[in-house]
Amino acid sequence: CVMVEDGKSGGAVAGVLSQRIYREIFNMEAGLNTRITRLGTYAGNFDAFEKIEIPEGEIYSLTNNDEGETGDEIDDVLLPEEQPALVTPNQPLLPSIAPTPDQEADSN
Repeated sequence: CVMVEDGKSGGAVAGVLSQRIYREIFNMEAGLNTRITRLGTYAGNFDAFEKIEIPEGEIYSLTNNDEGETGDEIDDVLLPEEQPALVTPNQPLLPSIAPTPDQEADSN
């Protein structure tokens, strides 16, 4: 969820930021090098954000020229068959403390 305080509209402000966040996540999962840097201190103001524009070429784009029918074809671009996805199954959590009987039960 992306929220921009004092953003004028969701599509022009938060939508652009969420699209950028998702693209960067997908690029990292695909093995592309992303430029993550720490921001310094920013002097804020009370002006509303009208819209956010990201310059062209600023974001890597994963494109697939094959037009498919189901929309699942992007998996072929992100996960080629030579490298199967390795998934670790979830293991159920087991209690770490053994149950102890109550003292009341012992006294009866």
